[in-house]
Amino acid sequence: MELSPEPEQRPAEELDAALAQIERELAGGQARIHERQQRQRAAISQLKGVRGALSDLAWDLEELERRLDDLRAQREGPGDPLAEREITSMRARRAMIEEQLLAIMLQADQLAAEIAAEERALAEDSRAWAAHEAELRAERDQLAAQLAQRGTDA
Repeated sequence: MELSPEPEQRPAEELDAALAQIERELAGGQARIHERQQRQRAAISQLKGVRGALSDLAWDLEELERRLDDLRAQREGPGDPLAEREITSMRARRAMIEEQLLAIMLQADQLAAEIAAEERALAEDSRAWAAHEAELRAERDQLAAQLAQRGTDA
């Protein structure tokens, strides 16, 4: 918002309206930055959850590998159909867990890249908003001073 070259000639109602507009703009800008920060925190929390799931699956896979190794070592011979069936079942489960791990790793990488890009954009927007906010506050202070001066002149 730009002041007219001769602010003393502006009616008080116009100054009040300009001051109210600045207040709305300040509140709106602060709300937008706050909302983006909240979304950023939510995305970081989501990434932590994805990484937790990744860790859990890696643990499950490690445990399954140990059990599979133990079962292979304990089987009584190549003709043990129960052991062979369990080994086959465990191999299928291992393949499923490995696929899940890969999918979650890709999801985590994508989410981390999105968070990093949003973080850079948020930092830039925050810097731009801080500069604009300073201008608005200075303008608001100037308008408030003009209104105060009018009040003492009357």
